[in-house]
Amino acid sequence: MDEFRLLSLLSDKQPRRKRVVENILKGRRTVSTLFWGMRYGILDWLGYEKKLQRDTYDSVFDQLIQEQLVEAVDQQFRLTEFGTARLNQLAKTHYQPQNLAVGQFYDSQLFQERLLLIIQVVSEYSFDNRQYYPQLASQANLQFAREWFRWFKINGTVDLFAKEIQDLLQNLNDDRLALLVAFRFMGHGTMGLTTQQLAVEYNSDVDQIAAIQTDVMLGFIPRIKENPESLLSPLIAGIDSSRVSASATQTLAEVWQHHSFKQISQQRRLKESTVKEHILEAAILLPIDEIPYDALISQSLRKQLASILSGQEIDEWQFDQLTAKLPDLDFFYFRLYQILRSKEHVK
Repeated sequence: MDEFRLLSLLSDKQPRRKRVVENILKGRRTVSTLFWGMRYGILDWLGYEKKLQRDTYDSVFDQLIQEQLVEAVDQQFRLTEFGTARLNQLAKTHYQPQNLAVGQFYDSQLFQERLLLIIQVVSEYSFDNRQYYPQLASQANLQFAREWFRWFKINGTVDLFAKEIQDLLQNLNDDRLALLVAFRFMGHGTMGLTTQQLAVEYNSDVDQIAAIQTDVMLGFIPRIKENPESLLSPLIAGIDSSRVSASATQTLAEVWQHHSFKQISQQRRLKESTVKEHILEAAILLPIDEIPYDALISQSLRKQLASILSGQEIDEWQFDQLTAKLPDLDFFYFRLYQILRSKEHVK
């Protein structure tokens, strides 16, 4: 966590909750965090810094306030004019991830381990060397590398493999990014460089070097997917990572099958409130056409809500304002309507 990252997650127009931004970075998946992460447009950062310490986060945040780069607005925070200027200045020298969305659908760590392992394996193989220590990796990935190598010896060659790796790096159209990734590769006669060594070499910081390497390698995944015949294609098998929890996915499937919340809660021994949270989670994280809104919220209720909330921005809607006129309204329908209107790109 650094000054640039935090400034880039705040806005000069939309006041934002300090803890929501923190929880998004840590990957906390409460419906409230996900909802406001959606409203802030920062859901792609979900889980980006899972090990972020609160003391570290608060220290950076407090420093921004002290330097008048961020100001409080009704217990929320937004960028000041100085903060916006500072962000624009830092953006010229700091890397902004380009493949965050890819990381929401694939296991980045799993893919990186596999890629780095097989590069080492093929490099040693090209020198006919069988006596070496593989780099640190999970037992599952070590087994994957063994199986992939057996497949590779039948289906590929060292030259073809090297060309595929070179093509991935050349297609970045940025020699600096390509080198920052290539320097990480371990092979015959080379140990690769650590992020600490690269930070010194490039006069950068460790976090930024690690962020660049992770982001660039995430960008390899869509390119590999484009070519099912690629020697790298097996690397992306089984690394899919759904944004929606398995339980919420099951609940959504049952709702599509016209099961009521009561039926679902009884059949699966869940609280109805949990069933509703599943639907809200899915509605936040999935495209609008993957949620049966027509079955969940009637047109008559939508018209009532639209009439009461007319002229107000979604961020300013208050549930209490609605219950004064619709005393029996369930909070679930209020939140679902907010999500629907957000997905329809209404401010």
